[in-house]
Amino acid sequence: MAFDPNRPFNDLPDLPPASETETKAVLRSCIAARAALAELRVSGTLIPNQAML
Repeated sequence: MAFDPNRPFNDLPDLPPASETETKAVLRSCIAARAALAELRVSGTLIPNQAML
């Protein structure tokens, strides 16, 4: 199917999704990711010239 900007795409799924997205596993992963990003931010402040990255 070719893209036509004048024709709407109505085959999108309904919101909210039928399955649960905020499971315990997802929330635990978010906590770990937040901690890793905080460490990265602190490490970035130690670099004198961050433009080198």
